[in-house]
Amino acid sequence: MANTRKTVEEFKDVIWEEASRRWGEEFTVKDVVYHLIESGIIHPKTLRNHMLFIDFDIFLIQNKGHIGHTFMDLSIKHHISEKQCRNIIYKQRYKKLKQHNIIEEY
Repeated sequence: MANTRKTVEEFKDVIWEEASRRWGEEFTVKDVVYHLIESGIIHPKTLRNHMLFIDFDIFLIQNKGHIGHTFMDLSIKHHISEKQCRNIIYKQRYKKLKQHNIIEEY
């Protein structure tokens, strides 16, 4: 289920306040991402899946388009089965699209 733009803006403000309290005005994106992971806002599976999507593109180029080797490399790196890798890539990748995550208000 997607969030409205208003909800996303409120979330950004809340995270900005939390980060400012924790690190002052001199915080980095890495600090914020770590805070989101640490506080459970970014779930472990979500983080792993995102890294799978990135690694998939890298390995696909390294393997010169050989999809079988790509899924083998992914399964070794992320310690999951090749079938799990395929399911995540083919069934979850659409979740990275903006229109899946933010609803434009009319």
